[in-house]
Amino acid sequence: APAGQAGQYNSAFALVKQLALAVGPAVGGPLAASLPAPYVVTFLLFSLGISVLAVRLGRRLTLAQDQPWLASKSVVVARGGAAAESVSA
Repeated sequence: APAGQAGQYNSAFALVKQLALAVGPAVGGPLAASLPAPYVVTFLLFSLGISVLAVRLGRRLTLAQDQPWLASKSVVVARGGAAAESVSA
């Protein structure tokens, strides 16, 4: 996410995930029960479309985005409230 927009990206992801969990079974269940052949075709078409989209968007990633372990420096996004001091027991 661009600097300063991590919260917006996280909330958008959470919204999409919750909508998929709510709408998917509500639409897919009755469709699979009443029309199994169109359900399978719809499932395959959506899966193919998502795969094509993932490959196309994956090509736009930079090397650091695609393989972050190869990046030379790490960026800390958030740190807890405790100071970064060693604590002796």
